[in-house]
Amino acid sequence: MKILCFTDGLSSGGAERQLIGLCHYLQAMGYDVELLSYVKRDFYEDLIRDKGLRHMCLDVKGGKIRKFFAVLKYINKGKYDYVIAFKPGATFSTCIMKAFGRINHLIVSERNTNTRKSVRDDIKFFLYKFADHIVPNSYAQETFIKKNYPVLSSKITTITNFTDTDYFKPVPNIQETGDRLKLLVVAKISPQKNILKFLEVVKKLKENSIPISIKWYGSVSGKENAYEEECYRKWHEYQLEDYISFLPATRKILEEYQTCDVFCLPSIYEGYPNVVCEAMSCGKPILCSRVCDNHLIVEEGVNGSMFDPKEIDDMYNTIISFVKLPEDAKKEMGQNSRKIALEKFSPTAFVENYIKLLDNNAQNL
Repeated sequence: MKILCFTDGLSSGGAERQLIGLCHYLQAMGYDVELLSYVKRDFYEDLIRDKGLRHMCLDVKGGKIRKFFAVLKYINKGKYDYVIAFKPGATFSTCIMKAFGRINHLIVSERNTNTRKSVRDDIKFFLYKFADHIVPNSYAQETFIKKNYPVLSSKITTITNFTDTDYFKPVPNIQETGDRLKLLVVAKISPQKNILKFLEVVKKLKENSIPISIKWYGSVSGKENAYEEECYRKWHEYQLEDYISFLPATRKILEEYQTCDVFCLPSIYEGYPNVVCEAMSCGKPILCSRVCDNHLIVEEGVNGSMFDPKEIDDMYNTIISFVKLPEDAKKEMGQNSRKIALEKFSPTAFVENYIKLLDNNAQNL
């Protein structure tokens, strides 16, 4: 079976890492797999090379129509049995190609969770009727689709994210430095990640002289430059430079997971967050929003705590409660995170679920 895994561009997001992992595991299972993108981004170039994957970036200049026809030409030439599309640009275009019979079989993947319907959603989910399978990465998104677009229900199979627990693993006997708790956030700069409210929380932490140091790793998402400017304005206005650092996405995030004391994700909504799973796999306690599928990952009081992301006081009190925990309790939470990661985030289950979808149509190839 010849498979094309397709996305817009390989920037620093979790969806891209998941697609690369899917290519790797399918290839290891003996499938003929190729990875395609059309926007030149090389954040995962080293990972693609290390996994021995075939990757083609079309690097198309110009508008959406030119990109569409460049991808169509490439897919026609390749004669793929199956196309697996991640992210909106890729899923939109491949559904149109499938509607006109230019793709044999198509899986489209939903990598986030909708909080409300929009005209764009209506168009997208109308096009999804041409796909063979729709794969949300969260049960929250499965519920949204079935409620708002019930005609698609029979096509839906939720496959949650995997984590490479052999790579994302704890490092024993880390030498502690300083007397401030090290809190880590890994999230793109966008309204979804709730940065402005989080800065209000950090302001309150500083006003109360809470010994904490925060690193936020993440690049600007899409056209969010105005939001980024507003975040930096508040950061400077509140004089929080000594409490929270904003840093660009990094390929060396493993070290940051391993050396922090606690991981936090204050998003307003999520899919099945890779970064939470990766931090858990590294044996870290989790503080995160009580939204979407997070309750399936974080067990209250066992490996972390959850808060209402719209309530500044709730976020603040959750962080304070963790700061005040005895060191043994924090350590036990981290150990529990690692145990849950090993139980729930298996790459084997992830790829086997995709193979079941591929095999469902094998008789038609």
